[in-house]
Amino acid sequence: MILLVLALQAQPVPLPHVSTHPGNPAAAAAYPARRQNLVTDGRALIVRSQVARTGYKAAPGRPRKAELDAATAELKRALDAMNAMREMQSLRLQMAMERVSKSEEVLSTLLKKLGDTDKGIARKK
Repeated sequence: MILLVLALQAQPVPLPHVSTHPGNPAAAAAYPARRQNLVTDGRALIVRSQVARTGYKAAPGRPRKAELDAATAELKRALDAMNAMREMQSLRLQMAMERVSKSEEVLSTLLKKLGDTDKGIARKK
């Protein structure tokens, strides 16, 4: 119960900015995992709040049941928003990785053609 009240009063956890730059793939891969951990923690918190709500009795200095219900609903909305952002970031990461792969393929083809041209010029001399 106390954990629920403290969690409702806690400030949101700031997420670090992680570059999805191709030169930093480890950092880019760690970001979705961190977000997934936060989503899992949020789901667990919502389940605990629903269990605590069933037997909750308001007392002086404690939030009323309606306030807890509103806070739980807000947590659910925030969790849904995080899920949507996570899905969008996963799509962006996938698209970025596909662009990197395509760029590498184009560069590889270009280098091969340059090498073949150099060999052809060297043979003619």
